Amino acid sequence: MPRVRMLWSLSLALSVSACLPAPHRVYLAPRISGTVTRGGEPVAGTQLRLRATGTEQVAVATTGLDGHFELGPLSELAMTTSLLHDASYGYVLELSDGGQDYPGLTQNEDGFPPPLLPLDCDLAQPRGSAADVHYCERR
Repeated sequence: MPRVRMLWSLSLALSVSACLPAPHRVYLAPRISGTVTRGGEPVAGTQLRLRATGTEQVAVATTGLDGHFELGPLSELAMTTSLLHDASYGYVLELSDGGQDYPGLTQNEDGFPPPLLPLDCDLAQPRGSAADVHYCERR
């Protein structure tokens, strides 16, 4: 009988918290594929770092001779799922070339990240506002 009470108590606690035990993979950042250029010319050897917001997870890649790169996705295993709020994700993409750092793109969104995010990054052309300068944009 104590086992039944324990199971009942556990299911009640999970119901009240609106969490269900359902192990699954949570994606924090999409797989990103793109090209780094400077004024239209491909840039080889640029290092890219993709960091998931709120975690220690990082993916690193370096552009090839054609300026192309691929990195990510970033994910983690979650043991429960919530019924009361939407999923959310966030990440920061940073680029380093020739000793200089460039903010690539920062995203914090509700929902789920796309499975693939194609980007074009031009190190000669900053985009955005003074408060949100970035060098990459979605294709």
